[in-house]
Amino acid sequence: MRRQLPLRIKPPRRKAEKIDLTPDQEQAALESYLDKIVQHWTIKDMPTELRFFPEEDSVFVNSRVKRGRVNWNAIGLEVAWPLQLVGRTRPYVGLEVKRRLVKSFLPRPSVKKHLVELEMAQVAAKNPTGRFLEEAVIHSDARAYGCLVKAVQMMLQPDADYDAAVADDLLGAFSTLEMQLVWRYL
Repeated sequence: MRRQLPLRIKPPRRKAEKIDLTPDQEQAALESYLDKIVQHWTIKDMPTELRFFPEEDSVFVNSRVKRGRVNWNAIGLEVAWPLQLVGRTRPYVGLEVKRRLVKSFLPRPSVKKHLVELEMAQVAAKNPTGRFLEEAVIHSDARAYGCLVKAVQMMLQPDADYDAAVADDLLGAFSTLEMQLVWRYL
């Protein structure tokens, strides 16, 4: 008797949707994207443990370090991206927003120039010196750099292999100030 293999169910392939958009909708999506990028550069409601000064609520962070992803679905819903209901559900609009913006708009020289100007304006307004304290200390101090390496190792460790006792041993040699610098940098 021949053993029967289980059925292999293939996920459906996603097709790029061709949607006609008005220039106003495309421009609104681009402006929303740029606004969300700027929001990634400011951390609001700073945890008390990471504050250098008690009155510090938010901090402007290095815009060259990529920290998070943009919520493409939120951008699509903000600008009323015109997708129709499929059955009882609305398809995920983030894929279409990302495809349209990344392939069509973000490579344009005018948009790249606008993004660089936006970054320069934010850095000039929030950090006129151009150097970030955390970045300068990590570059100049070997112990702070070692703390950064250990923190990145902990972040990249698979959850199944993570052991809190080992993490305490790794970071136990570093001072609180060094750990604050590293976590603010990350």
